[in-house]
Amino acid sequence: MNFTNTKMILAISAIASACLLACPSAAQQETETQTASGSNTDLSFKIHLGLENSFKAGLDQGGDLSIFRIRAGVTGETSLSQETDLTVSLDYGVDLYNFDGTTGFGGVDPWEDIHTFGIAAIFTTDMSNDWKVFGGPVFQFAREDNADLDESFIGGGVIGATYKVDSDLTVGGGFGIVSQIEDDARLFPIFVLNWQIRDDLVLTSNTSGGATGKSGIELVYDIGGGWEAGIGGYFEFNRFRLDDEGIAPNGVGEETRIPIQARLSCELGDYVDLDFFAGFNLTSEVELADTRGLVLGNDDLDGAALVGVMFSLSF
Repeated sequence: MNFTNTKMILAISAIASACLLACPSAAQQETETQTASGSNTDLSFKIHLGLENSFKAGLDQGGDLSIFRIRAGVTGETSLSQETDLTVSLDYGVDLYNFDGTTGFGGVDPWEDIHTFGIAAIFTTDMSNDWKVFGGPVFQFAREDNADLDESFIGGGVIGATYKVDSDLTVGGGFGIVSQIEDDARLFPIFVLNWQIRDDLVLTSNTSGGATGKSGIELVYDIGGGWEAGIGGYFEFNRFRLDDEGIAPNGVGEETRIPIQARLSCELGDYVDLDFFAGFNLTSEVELADTRGLVLGNDDLDGAALVGVMFSLSF
């Protein structure tokens, strides 16, 4: 086991112990008296911090790859009018790529640490009792350490609508279009689903992803006593500018993957949540391009296990 994996497992073990000690039991929750809410519900925030480790897996053309991911962000929501809400999200991520052995990219490591900063401002307007429309701009900077910031920009927007079929089912869809680093603009679909199958079971498209990178679906079961479990999957895409060294100076890297994972979540009081998840990357691909976007090589990654933890604070 390498040092990164050891750190990840120790961090998850420590937080898991805290969760087991702090999560209230079902009996405790049933006897607790709800405090009357006098807070202003027109403005709310959510802060999250997450760690994920994708364990070492083989590249088809040679070498191995493991990835340690750190995610942090804040989301704020406010009412602009009786009909319109605004949600603004700021997200920052670091992906620590650890290529090992002789890779198919000229026998060397194509990149190392990738930093991604994103911002989105999404407006949602009630058109009727059942229909809502949403849309707004999304922006992102994605680059390797020391890569040019002004050459790492991605920008565009999203638009769509949702329809409330009944009290238990909301469906919707739309699309987004964003520019790409040294490539044509990327058009991607948006799928919205919230189906309350029964009181303790919901099928949802809300997988806590950024507007430009992640979409999926999850089946969530309310265990009770502040605990819930979920299982689902999503698609993730990331394209980023490289530094001026290595096999492709000022070039472009890209990663796509489709993970499936199981999640166990714990409520620590009214405002704090802890999510533990483990899963498997069904398919992953990495690609390397030069400074003009000409593909120099790509490689598929064997299936790899993943494990992680997410901390969220709402207020």
